Amino acid sequence: MGCKSLSESVIENANPIVIVRETENSQMIQKTIMDRKRLFYHEYPKNEIKRDMEWLEKLKVREVDRIDATYTLTTYVPKRQSITTCIKNESNDSWILYVTSQSGFRDIAQHLVRNIYNSNRRKGCFTSQNTSKYIFIRFGRRLSN
Repeated sequence: MGCKSLSESVIENANPIVIVRETENSQMIQKTIMDRKRLFYHEYPKNEIKRDMEWLEKLKVREVDRIDATYTLTTYVPKRQSITTCIKNESNDSWILYVTSQSGFRDIAQHLVRNIYNSNRRKGCFTSQNTSKYIFIRFGRRLSN
């Protein structure tokens, strides 16, 4: 009733490490996202959308060597780990999707979904009836150098 969900209680702080660059891989991911952007919004009411298609169109994709993330549950000690994908708000409301050479399209779509939708309904994005599952299937296989 008045409790926060677990996902609302976890704070993710992700930091891209080493050189940020635009690569063929990041350009391919950017193109794939743009080609499929409408699928993220298909059959979702406006009140469930946190960021609109214009936000997605402005999103830049860059490749880094590694991304370190710290997850903090408000009542526990932070947990650190390496991840393959993150989205960060840079200066002047510019958003960047950071990927590594190990990023998979499921990881990428999961981060996009976290930033597009308001509700925890995004958990449903991994079921076979949902459009995001379709996006994962259509995105293709794991990325490679």
